Amino acid sequence: MQIFGDTFKTVTEELGEYLFFENKQKVKASLKHSTKTAYNLAQRQYFFEGYCVSSFADKSPIKGGMYFDRQSIPNKKYMVVSIGNEYTSNDLSYLYCCETNDKVTLQNPIHIEEDYNTTLAFKTYQKDVFCFWNTTVRNLKQTNDGTLEQTIYTMIIPAKYGISVGDRIVRKGFSNGKFGDLKCKVDSIDSSLMCIEDEKKVKISGIVYLQLSEDLR
Repeated sequence: MQIFGDTFKTVTEELGEYLFFENKQKVKASLKHSTKTAYNLAQRQYFFEGYCVSSFADKSPIKGGMYFDRQSIPNKKYMVVSIGNEYTSNDLSYLYCCETNDKVTLQNPIHIEEDYNTTLAFKTYQKDVFCFWNTTVRNLKQTNDGTLEQTIYTMIIPAKYGISVGDRIVRKGFSNGKFGDLKCKVDSIDSSLMCIEDEKKVKISGIVYLQLSEDLR
């Protein structure tokens, strides 16, 4: 099996493109559209997978949640979803990644007390965060008081930002025919691809998958 691994590595080094990671790593890779597990048009467009010449034994290994740029497609930002060592070679890894398609602002809810009144406000803790954003359009559900919006928003973002349920995500878009801020509330978080490397230093890698809804607070 080592022979096959060395062959894949040689082909990737000779024919692949360079990926430039945020930790200053520069590696050769061969990426293709990841369509086997894609169940919507956005994933077919923005998800990629392939071999890269990298090892977890490196001093600064590539990890989930890292951003990188591609040599073949400049001026676009990509994000590592997951990466694993290729068992046929110690110097080869298999990379799953996505092209980011949006930038968002992250906000925490805070309560301000003044004159015996408590007011809900939001404090920005991170701006211009690259992410993968997807919208699942649903029909309006009839209720006693009218209709209920059933659109579901999902987002993939590095876990290092420490997003919590109840946080507000602000992005740009159209509402009522006007372009401006669209506000969404984090309803649930899938942290199965998040890795806590050091609890004391709060060192976190990987990505989280968020489900959001329109924030009416």
